[in-house]
Amino acid sequence: GKTRTAAALAVLFALQNIKDGVVAAVLYCTPSNDAADVACLRVAEVAAEHFRDVADIRARDACGEEECVICLSGRCDVVTACNHYFHSQCLMQALAAGSRSCPICRRVLRQPSGGLRMLRVYSAEMERSEFPVPKRIDHPHARSRKPRTVPENMRRYALHWRCHGFAPGEAPTPEAVMAGEAYMRLLDAGPKSGAFDELRA
Repeated sequence: GKTRTAAALAVLFALQNIKDGVVAAVLYCTPSNDAADVACLRVAEVAAEHFRDVADIRARDACGEEECVICLSGRCDVVTACNHYFHSQCLMQALAAGSRSCPICRRVLRQPSGGLRMLRVYSAEMERSEFPVPKRIDHPHARSRKPRTVPENMRRYALHWRCHGFAPGEAPTPEAVMAGEAYMRLLDAGPKSGAFDELRA
């Protein structure tokens, strides 16, 4: 009930953002972590179904009749709503370069994954348990609660997994790649390294 309603509202907000040409966020709060995970998955599922149905780019059987205007070779495997044929890889590269329009007629193309992006924010405690920062002084006898970790199927939506560039199924941003590389350098150096403080800063 409530989760389905939240999913429908999120899709409506995303459609309005696309229409207005703006980027906006919807904050959804729940009383528990489990409820937030369920809501995140449900909203992502409903949004994916909707935007797949209204997408302007559809797969088709590759054939040699049409020529891709980007690479000038045949066997195109996608067709746009404006009836222009491309190789999916060529078209995705063109769209990733910054344009959301058809390379031929400039019509804005709605993509299956382009309508709504989910981002799940977990606690700092969970981030520290999954991406621990080495410490100079460790307390091996100190008792701590068993840390809760992000379920595997939620990692692609988790903010701290994305910030480190390790979210499965998500292309990391250049900033996330830099953050992930910096974190790995810190782990490789270890707390006894002379460069540890500099790397940690």
